[in-house]
Amino acid sequence: MAVNLNTFTTLASSAFFSSRDIIVEGKDDAQTARLGHLIISSGKDTNIATMEAFKKALVAEYGVFGAHAFDTVLGTRMQTNKSLRASDVTATLSRLQTIKGQRFTAELERQLETDPTLCEFSADVRGKVFQIFKDHPFGDPPANFASCQTPEQMNTMVSWTISRATTRAIQEVAQEKGAGAIAGEALGPRQDAAEVIDDKAPTGLKGFTTNPVFTGSTTSVEDHVKAGTIGAGMRIHRSSSNPVLFQKLKTSGVEPGFITSNDWSIDDTRGLMADIWSDDSKAQLQDAVSHSPKLQQLLLDKPDAGLREVGMAAGRAFKGGVAVVAEYVLQRDLANPDSSIAKAFKAKCPGIDKSTLFPADGSEPTQQQKDRIALVKRALFTEIRDAVMNETRDSEKAKSPIFQHFADRTIVKLDYNEGDRFAWRRTPGHSGHFRLPERTNVKKNVVYGHGYRTTRLSKPDDASTSAVREALANDLTRMLGVPAQELSLVRGEYSDGHPKFLLSAKFASGYKDLERGYLNDGRVVSPEGLPLPQLGQYKILFLALADRDAVGSHGQNKGIREIDAGNGRKELRFFAIDPGHSLEGNAKHLDIHDDFSFSDAVGTRFKNFSVFDDDTRFSKFQGVLALRELAQSTKIGDLFQSYRDKFNPNEPGISDAEKELRNSILKNIGTMETEFRAQIDKILKVFKPQLDFFDALAPQGAAVQEKAIETLSNLEKLTSPTTWKSKEGKVELKHLAVESGKRVPWKATVSLTGAIVYSTEKALSKTAQAHLTAFCAQAGIPCSIGKGGVSITVPPSMQDAFFAAFEESRVASATHPQEALERAIE
Repeated sequence: MAVNLNTFTTLASSAFFSSRDIIVEGKDDAQTARLGHLIISSGKDTNIATMEAFKKALVAEYGVFGAHAFDTVLGTRMQTNKSLRASDVTATLSRLQTIKGQRFTAELERQLETDPTLCEFSADVRGKVFQIFKDHPFGDPPANFASCQTPEQMNTMVSWTISRATTRAIQEVAQEKGAGAIAGEALGPRQDAAEVIDDKAPTGLKGFTTNPVFTGSTTSVEDHVKAGTIGAGMRIHRSSSNPVLFQKLKTSGVEPGFITSNDWSIDDTRGLMADIWSDDSKAQLQDAVSHSPKLQQLLLDKPDAGLREVGMAAGRAFKGGVAVVAEYVLQRDLANPDSSIAKAFKAKCPGIDKSTLFPADGSEPTQQQKDRIALVKRALFTEIRDAVMNETRDSEKAKSPIFQHFADRTIVKLDYNEGDRFAWRRTPGHSGHFRLPERTNVKKNVVYGHGYRTTRLSKPDDASTSAVREALANDLTRMLGVPAQELSLVRGEYSDGHPKFLLSAKFASGYKDLERGYLNDGRVVSPEGLPLPQLGQYKILFLALADRDAVGSHGQNKGIREIDAGNGRKELRFFAIDPGHSLEGNAKHLDIHDDFSFSDAVGTRFKNFSVFDDDTRFSKFQGVLALRELAQSTKIGDLFQSYRDKFNPNEPGISDAEKELRNSILKNIGTMETEFRAQIDKILKVFKPQLDFFDALAPQGAAVQEKAIETLSNLEKLTSPTTWKSKEGKVELKHLAVESGKRVPWKATVSLTGAIVYSTEKALSKTAQAHLTAFCAQAGIPCSIGKGGVSITVPPSMQDAFFAAFEESRVASATHPQEALERAIE
């Protein structure tokens, strides 16, 4: 039998010493619990299992409130693998009532801002309602929120409490100012459209404003989680267009932060109450279709698709998109008597026949039906809102981008905990130096971890400068054509009002770090068996950014994203995250070679860059071409200037503290631009002979250019010692790799007659000479090998034969005959 909450409370009450451990052993239904030792802990695995069992028991009994209490009291202990003590059980349970009260008032504030009925009353009525809750935070009479076991129950109770307060306010305003002072203006539809972000477009400054986003009353979030004032599902950022909810603290990587989701906004309430059948709405949807190939394809595939289906697929590109989605879940859930919408409808909408609320054939409702639908949407606002926001079924989410909007998760990084500082004055805010989260102790091992946290201190303004650098580096990554996350800067402030800048990164669906099964012996493998994307083109781009931690020591900073390619097919694509160590001054230590190998004068900091190597030379060369194209454009200067403009230290109205911070950021931006431009120049200089060769072949066409570059690489593979396996022999490579330090470099030029001249000045081994002579004979090209090297001239008429003779498969068969035979048999 699995342990439950009663198991823990019984053990806690029976412990003579409150510091005594509780231990859970076994798995699933075979778990047992007992008191442990007083001083000696049972170890990491047992501690983790016990904590997980206690949290599971809390959630089973109290739902999200139990999880909130656990995170408040025991979140840090669990992250650091500490034991569960008898006193911890008592302390956690004692916080439940306080936490319910905090969540009630948080939900109250949230609904007061977005409730459609209240929003449509006059300012006098709304003012009365706000005053009621100012005088009586839990309503008058107070709500019995202690009985709530789920967020849905809490939300419904808040809705009833607001309804009672609104009724009272209406009566008081009518008595004081007359019935005419009650009505306000009807909510109009939201006016925005869906925002489409191009894969290569910079996102660092998207939506960035001069007004604080995360105020001192919400950051640092970890401080508030420990205090119990913030828990999963509570709002931490107010905004008319983009409020966000806290989900959990960031537990990956070493930097602090938290995970958020999009909350319902007042703009969504406006959209909820839109008349999707009005002439204006129909015209606007038609316009959205004319600008959307996706919607046009929908109509081609389903010519009979009605307004509701097209409007759902349009999402926010349709002003009535929220209303369409809301009416869809309303109609769907009314058919399920166990749904919260059906139960609330029965309680709040007596006298309305749900079977006649919507036309059975999906056609336009009558005016009477429209009026009733609007009435029901007001009455069931919280239930409809929660149903839209909490949709989890993929089949349903695929029907509208609005479902996906609420399902999306964002990670906010660099939100340091003010309660965990080193050498700081006993004042709140930004004084002193911030430490990494305590969980770093465990990740770096307990002994070393404490010292590591002390050596990785961050000054507040340095953390903000680092955020700007990472956002800018990510924008450069995207501009270079690397599939990368949407990473943007958001404003914040410390509890004393000092400004800070954080990073907000949108999660990419289907993404997994390379360390999660894709990395083996420095190479990328496919655990799913799906074809892997080509990665070679990205290597030189990350070297241009001098991101020493681009891949990460375990493959944790880059990954593979599974994409739905249609017709039931899945594709794997490369995806980049966390450019946090780009443009830190490491470029000057890199020596880059024209075969895409490199050395770091400082050591071996650029780990796992071998993931990019198992590809063709021409694929890698695409990265060089992308760098040259970027260097020849104005994009680099434009991007850096956009950041300079955004952090203008002379902007009116900013504080002296922010002016100083902006000056520091501007200095860092200048340093980054200098390093980036210098690194690109260095790379293009190294590859100039190959670029000149590539350009000289342009008149002969792209196919010749590609084959000529690839043949240059194959000549090196034919005449150099190579391997067909990874460093430790664990992975078979797709392409031959020249053994480190044993390369025979070749060069290529184009003569005035259009002939290609391949040459090397390095003496060849006897084996290499034999191979080269045989291959040239096969191609019908003379080959003269001397002590000073080799020069092979290939006239245009013989190029196809030469390229075919030197294909990599033939090179591999000659240099690795046994392996080639074994692979052919497989």
